[in-house]
Amino acid sequence: MPPIKGKMFCYSEADMEAAIEECRRGVPTATAAKKFGVPRVTLLNKIKGKTPIKRKMGRNCYMTEEIEKMLVTWAKAMVKQGFPIGKDNLQDSVKKIVDDLNLETPFKNGRPGKRWYSSFLKRHPDLITRHPQNLTTSRASVTTSQLKNWFEEVNIYLNDNNYRDILNEPQRIFNMDETAFFLNPKGNKVLAPKGEKSVYQQINADEKECFTVLLGGNATGDVLPPMVIFKYERIPRELSLSVPETWSLGRSDNGWMTRETFYEYICNIFNKWLDDNNVPRPVLLFIDGHTSHLSFQVSKFCSENGIILIALFPNATHLLQPMDVAVFRSLKGAWKTAVHSWRLENIDSPALRKIHFCPLLNKVLKDTLTPAIFQNGFRKCGLMPWNPDEVCCIPEPLTNDLADLQAMAKIKELEIGINFLDKYIDAEKIYQFKGCNEWLGVKEDISLFQFYKKVEELLNESKKNLTSSTTLTSQDLISEQSSTTAIKTLAMNDENLNVTLDIITEDPKTPSKVPDDNISRNTQNNTNINSLTMPSTSTQHISAENSSKDMIIPSPFKRALFWPTPKENCKKRKKEKIPSVASSLQWQKYHESKEKKKTELEEEKKRKAEERKMKKKQNEEARQLKTAHKLANKNLKTVKKKINNTEYSSDTSTDTEWVESGDSMDDVSDEHENDDEENVWLEQEEDIKQSDYVIVNFPGKKKFYKYVCIVQKVTRTDIEVMAMMCCDQSKTVFKENDNDISTISKSQIVEVLHPPKMIITGDRIKYKFDAPLQVDG
Repeated sequence: MPPIKGKMFCYSEADMEAAIEECRRGVPTATAAKKFGVPRVTLLNKIKGKTPIKRKMGRNCYMTEEIEKMLVTWAKAMVKQGFPIGKDNLQDSVKKIVDDLNLETPFKNGRPGKRWYSSFLKRHPDLITRHPQNLTTSRASVTTSQLKNWFEEVNIYLNDNNYRDILNEPQRIFNMDETAFFLNPKGNKVLAPKGEKSVYQQINADEKECFTVLLGGNATGDVLPPMVIFKYERIPRELSLSVPETWSLGRSDNGWMTRETFYEYICNIFNKWLDDNNVPRPVLLFIDGHTSHLSFQVSKFCSENGIILIALFPNATHLLQPMDVAVFRSLKGAWKTAVHSWRLENIDSPALRKIHFCPLLNKVLKDTLTPAIFQNGFRKCGLMPWNPDEVCCIPEPLTNDLADLQAMAKIKELEIGINFLDKYIDAEKIYQFKGCNEWLGVKEDISLFQFYKKVEELLNESKKNLTSSTTLTSQDLISEQSSTTAIKTLAMNDENLNVTLDIITEDPKTPSKVPDDNISRNTQNNTNINSLTMPSTSTQHISAENSSKDMIIPSPFKRALFWPTPKENCKKRKKEKIPSVASSLQWQKYHESKEKKKTELEEEKKRKAEERKMKKKQNEEARQLKTAHKLANKNLKTVKKKINNTEYSSDTSTDTEWVESGDSMDDVSDEHENDDEENVWLEQEEDIKQSDYVIVNFPGKKKFYKYVCIVQKVTRTDIEVMAMMCCDQSKTVFKENDNDISTISKSQIVEVLHPPKMIITGDRIKYKFDAPLQVDG
């Protein structure tokens, strides 16, 4: 069958070699060519020997195959050492090789360009470009042997306590950790006009605002209720309503994870989730060794409720923690995309607020987190299935010093150069090079001899310097031996409290793994743990009020577990005990009850205000009535007093004329008395009487001054008055002045005024006249 014209074949050298091997076994050429996708004619020519078997299409490479393999090996070795090389490093290395070997290449100044670099990657598909992750020296110092020792210690602990069967049930293996989500994450590349120097994106005012979120799950792929930690003393109602009901809310002073928040999450959220989902106890919970995770209170609660805490090896969470290895990276990328899409959909108000955070993150979690992600994470970390060989890390370096690691890389380069020279130079000549310090042979080999000895000298000098700088002291050896993890069992033999705490912690010398100084000293010195006084778990439920009598626990949180050592409250007033962590549904019920109480309180305030208003009105009416009665009594007393002091002038003849026939003297006297009383009232109406309002002339040094006064007492010779003070500029409102009482004559009275209207304001009484008065004060 002739070759099909125009048909393009894309095959590798390995495919051609496999097809040739098939043909040598007796398989027809056409069948082998079709099976491996290679040209039939080319395959036939190679079998017959017309063309060489190992021959690449296209031009030959400027660098030999051996040199390129050497470069690939060097690049892989540097990755394992923790110093990956980049494009510039590779091009510089090739330029050095070209210069040292005097190779003829079309490279400008002997340095390859972008085209050679891309072709080099195509020729070696086992090398790819990736963004390296920063690794601190402490993390880089973790070795494979240390991790295997950790796996062995955990395995021994589980076997000794009959927990080994848990490793066969993925639904009982958990991991959780917290991470930060920014409201303004750095976005990906965007489209912009060519030549535009700056491209801006509108974000919130605080571009670095973030929230701490605790995420977790098991090896089956079940996701635990997430917890968002806010920097609030009391979480606002609007914010709690935006959180999904299945989530939980936490609060702390700085918005980060604390011992209190983690303790209450384990007690109120994680433990309840295990019961609701019927997860068999005990369960394994792998966590890092942060101080907020490995507190004594958390260990005590977990040991009593079938939760086995296992602290991951220190500085190895990037290798052993499934959340870091598989979940967080993909989740952060999806979060960036979701925030950018949300801003495009909300161009009018592109600022992402706190109330938008939880609904948007919930959507990202549903779209991103799948059971396969968690399963792959646990598998990659060697936790499920249990496989220590799955975890790989940087090989043990000779030292942790950065300068020494760079010296090691230099030694590696020199060794590669020596091996290259040994391979391509005749063995007898290499033997002569190594056996003498000065070349006495052929003159053409002088330059090669000098170059070989220079490389060998640099290699020996680098090894010598590295050996002298990496001598370990006895203290270094002790610290290296004590860096392995230890399994600690804390037994409390108190008469009233028998608790066994099983926890795998990190190095006991590391102070960050024990939150309390007293506990750490007791643990390290193996002292009697009975000296620690801890409240029993049974008294931490509804009776949590007993631990802080001044606290009032709201009804939605009555059954919640609180941090057993609450902060002291120096204020005398009572304060509600709000948990650091509670489910979103509990917070919503709490806000509903608070809103209901607030409404009832406002209605009660309105009712009391109406009652006070009515009572005040009644009091004012009673006060006005009392004042009127008081004035009436004063007037009545004045009238009676005047009647008693009035002298009547009457003669007998007049009296006799009043008497008529048939009338008794008593009757006449009574009738005459009544006539006199009527005449007195008539006289009083025309004369000045008590409680009248008058304008009085008071003499001064140069002139008379007019004042409004109230008549207090009237006698035969003089009148006693009390002056009144003006209260406004119009001179219509006046008030009494009890301290200004004077005695005047009747001739000083200028005018008798009509009685004013009474204005009562609280306990004060003012008087308002109908028209302005022409007075001086």
